[in-house]
Amino acid sequence: MKNKPLAVQIWLVFSGVMTIILCIVILLIPLLVRPFLVQDTYTRISEAQTLISNRQDSGPGSGKPFRTKDNGVVHHLLLVNGEWIAPPSSLTRLPTEFLATAQGQALLQTEEAKQYKTEVGQQTLYYIIRVQQMEGQDFFLLSYASDTYQQEFISSLIRQLFSMTALILLASFPFCYWLSKYLSRPLVQIEQHVQRLAERDWNKPLLLDRKDEIGRLAKSVERMRRRLVKQDETQRTLLQNVSHELKTPVMVIRSYAQAIQDGIYPSGDLSQTVEVIEKESERLERQIQQLLYLTKLDYLATQELTTRSVCIADITHDTVQRLRWRRPELEWEINIPDIRVEGDEEQLRTALENILDNQIRYARQKIWVSGGETEENGAHALQLRLGNDGPPIPPESIQTVFEPYRKGTSGQFGLGLAIVKRIVDLHHGKIGIKNEEMGPVFTMQFPSDKRTR
Repeated sequence: MKNKPLAVQIWLVFSGVMTIILCIVILLIPLLVRPFLVQDTYTRISEAQTLISNRQDSGPGSGKPFRTKDNGVVHHLLLVNGEWIAPPSSLTRLPTEFLATAQGQALLQTEEAKQYKTEVGQQTLYYIIRVQQMEGQDFFLLSYASDTYQQEFISSLIRQLFSMTALILLASFPFCYWLSKYLSRPLVQIEQHVQRLAERDWNKPLLLDRKDEIGRLAKSVERMRRRLVKQDETQRTLLQNVSHELKTPVMVIRSYAQAIQDGIYPSGDLSQTVEVIEKESERLERQIQQLLYLTKLDYLATQELTTRSVCIADITHDTVQRLRWRRPELEWEINIPDIRVEGDEEQLRTALENILDNQIRYARQKIWVSGGETEENGAHALQLRLGNDGPPIPPESIQTVFEPYRKGTSGQFGLGLAIVKRIVDLHHGKIGIKNEEMGPVFTMQFPSDKRTR
C-alpha cells in the first residue's frame, strides 16, 4: 500500500476503518436491539389482549365472531376444562406439543397474566397467557407472536447500514483526495527544500507557518539549514585562517633556507638562523597537531564516547606541575575536592592543559583553581573554576572566545579554547567565562560519577 498515491492510501485506511466498524456494529446489533424488540413483542401482545378484554360483546358463547389475529398477534381461548376454542386452521399450525405445554402452563398459572417463550421449529414464539372472565365464564386467553418481525427488522437495519456505508465510502473518496493534497502540499515544499539543501543551495529559508507535526518537521529542516550555513561559514573561515596561519611559518622557513643557500644569515650567523627555522618548524608542528586533534574531536562527536571513572583533582595537580616551570614566578592556588567524573582521561587532561596554558599567558601574579560539587535539575555535577589576575576579556570577545582562530592579544593559534569547548561538549558538560573582580574566570561543569556516590 505504501507505493500507492497518498489519496488512495488515505481512502483505503478510511475504508478499512469503516468496514471494521460496520462488522462490529453488525455483531452488536442483535445483542443490543433484540432485548428491546422482545419487550416490544410482549407489549404488542399485551395491548392486543387488552383490546379483546375491552370488547364486552364478544367471547365464548356470545354468538359473535372472535378475532383470532390482531396486529400480528394470534389468539386462542382455552376453557377451564381444557377445551381449546379456536378455528381448526389456526390450531393445526401449532405443534401438539406446544398446545399441550401451553395448556399445562395455563392450568398451573396462578398469576393473572404471565409471559412465556418457547422454540417451535426454526422460530421463537413469545406468548402471554391471561386469565379472562366474560359473561360469567372463566377461560384462558393465549396470545402469541413469532420472532419473524424481529428478524426482519434486524435484517432491514443491517441492509440499511450496508447501503449507508457504501454511500459513505463512495462519497469519501473526493474528501480523501482533497485531504491528501492538503497534507502533501507542505510535504512537497519540504521535499523541494531538502533537494536544494542536497545541492548545497541553503541560502533560502523554509517558511512554513504550521503548528502540527508537519510544521515541526519544517522547523527541524530549517534548523538543519541554519546549521549547514553556519558550518559552511565556519569551514570557509577555518580554511582561510588555516591557510594564513600555516603560510607564515612556511614562508619564514623557505626564505631562511634560501638565504642560507645564498650564503646569507638573516639572524646574524648560521646557528641563530637555523634556530629560527627550528622554532618556526616547531610552531608549524604544534599548529598541525592542534588542527588534527580538533578534527579528531569532530569525528568523536559522532561516536559513542568510551569513558571511565576519572579523578579531576589528580589530573589538575599533574598538569599544574608540568606547566608551572613556564612561569615560575606565578603563585598557584589549587583547591579541588576528591570528586570523580565519568569521562575520557586523555581528553580531560588536554582540556585542563589548554585552559591552564591560557591562564599562564595572561596572569600577572596569581592563578587559582577551585572546585566543588553542585546540583542542577536534581543531578549532581563537578564544577571547576579557573581564574587569573590578568586583564579582563573584552565584552565583545566573550561570546566568540571558544570559536576557532579567535585569538587574544597574547594568543598563539586560536585553537586551544575551541578544543576545550569540544571536549566539554563531548562529556555533556558546560563551559563559560566571565570577568570577575579579580580577573577573568573560566567555569567548567561535568556530571559526577554516580558510582562514587
